[in-house]
Amino acid sequence: MKSPRSLGWLRCGATFLAGPIIASGVMAADTSPPTTPLGGLVKKFTEKRTAQAVPATQPVAQPVARPVAQPIATAVNPDPAAKKAATRKPSPPLASLPAPKAASGPLRILIVDDDWSDNNRPGSDARLSGSDEIFRALVAAAVGDEASAWSAEIVETYKHGPAFERLRDFNVVLWYTGGSYGGGSDNVAVLSIEDEKTVRRYLQEAGGSFILVSPGYVNNLSYGSSWTESAHPFLKDVAGIAGFSGLVQRFDAGKVRAPDGSSFTVMQKGAAEPQFSAVNPDGAAIVFTSSLDPLKTAKEPVPVAVAHPFAGGRFVYVGFTFENVAEEERAKAFKLLLDAATGPRAAPGAAAPRVTPTVVQRKTPPQRIVGVVEPAPPVPPPVPTPTVPEAEEPNPKLTFTGLTYFKTAKIKIFTGNDNKEAPSTGIIELLVNGGGRDGDGVTDPNRPEQLARGFVPNQEFRVNSTYESVIEHTPGARKKQYEYIKANTWAEQDRITLERCQHYGLRLEITYEPNFVLDAWKIDRVELEIDFGFWEWWLYRGNRELGTQTQRYLVSKPAPGFPRVISFNRSALLNDANKKLVLLTDGFFFPK
Repeated sequence: MKSPRSLGWLRCGATFLAGPIIASGVMAADTSPPTTPLGGLVKKFTEKRTAQAVPATQPVAQPVARPVAQPIATAVNPDPAAKKAATRKPSPPLASLPAPKAASGPLRILIVDDDWSDNNRPGSDARLSGSDEIFRALVAAAVGDEASAWSAEIVETYKHGPAFERLRDFNVVLWYTGGSYGGGSDNVAVLSIEDEKTVRRYLQEAGGSFILVSPGYVNNLSYGSSWTESAHPFLKDVAGIAGFSGLVQRFDAGKVRAPDGSSFTVMQKGAAEPQFSAVNPDGAAIVFTSSLDPLKTAKEPVPVAVAHPFAGGRFVYVGFTFENVAEEERAKAFKLLLDAATGPRAAPGAAAPRVTPTVVQRKTPPQRIVGVVEPAPPVPPPVPTPTVPEAEEPNPKLTFTGLTYFKTAKIKIFTGNDNKEAPSTGIIELLVNGGGRDGDGVTDPNRPEQLARGFVPNQEFRVNSTYESVIEHTPGARKKQYEYIKANTWAEQDRITLERCQHYGLRLEITYEPNFVLDAWKIDRVELEIDFGFWEWWLYRGNRELGTQTQRYLVSKPAPGFPRVISFNRSALLNDANKKLVLLTDGFFFPK
């Protein structure tokens, strides 16, 4: 008895043998009756192919030349890519999209924080990332700072997002993933397959607007996809996207353009890693484009954000790190994004103060009743003309922002269970791992430069304990530097900027000074908390007529995403023979 695999080989062999017979036009299969069912199949297949190749006006047995069949095959079977391009739906203008069912009434926005930052990790603190702070500020402003009109849901890492029951009470859902990317389509680092089911149900049953800001989302679906086609059903049905090119640009700044012609800068140094993914719409309206060329053949800007109506709701996909839009342009860009999701809306509370009932009553002529003599209306008193020009606002505040600088660092050292020591000392140094100046003042990319230095006091580090300290050159050094910069503008900021630290990375050195030659310090792990900020001048401009003077104040502001904790899960046994532990980070402050 033949196995199924052997029968398959026979079938392939029969087809291979039949090929030369059909190509040559010789009717050898017609002259010998089949002796097996397989031979009958070969005969039927041969007759069918021969009948298709031979014109009806010629004898059946006459062979057909191969060149005659080529143009026929080309006409009957056009190029598949050309056929799909011809049937693809064009992109309609945003204004023509049907309004979502839930668009009426005031905005109720749910933020879904899924960017894998510190507050997304289980058991971590509630510190917000740069993306968290920016989207919360944008949403709060969009609802007129009405705290009850918006809420935030924090997605725990490696978990699915909120269920439909959480989404349905809001008419807008803003889901963002920051700079996280990677994994497959079922990976929960971004919108997972389970989350896609929730989004479908939300659009179908709630009819709301769903905004997904995630360049990494389409990149996770790259397997088996191309610029012209993707087999992922959610893209085709819900997002109105035919194909895409994931993460075509990273780490570099760029510009995006809205349909009204306004352009916005996506900064390189921003709240998240700058990322761009381009999409090929299939019936989706274009929200933002960028001058990217994913296939090196684009003759015009490609879409990086699209909007698509689905089941009474509207889905908006944003394929670039929106939170990296320059601060001065961000509010306008976010309004365009909200309008793309819900349709144009008036700013919250913008019209109420301008048109009051009193003004409307004055403009409305009084109604007169026939047959009744009414007294003449009183003449309004004349409006006095001001003799003195209106005074300028007494102390308008103008702000000027300086460079981002290093503020403080804290260190936690977790000891192990192998400490054998009496009271000992140590030195802790935090450095920029390059870019220091040599004796001639020339910058050397391989020369570290010290940011802060701390001294471990003469003490005994107990078994399984924690040593915690603030690192600075000398006690009060940060305050002294603040006073110096306040008096001398930005004199020394060029050597302590965040940009320099990100360019070279950080270097943490722990040097152990044992009290006795046999002492040892067992380190299980180290946590470094770094904080960056920027100086901001608050300039209060005086008014000569009012007798006020111009005053300047220097205020320290936090940088987005800081303070940040870097965990070095590296153990070491320091003793008299091995006194130093060196810990390095890359430019994103991840341990090397």
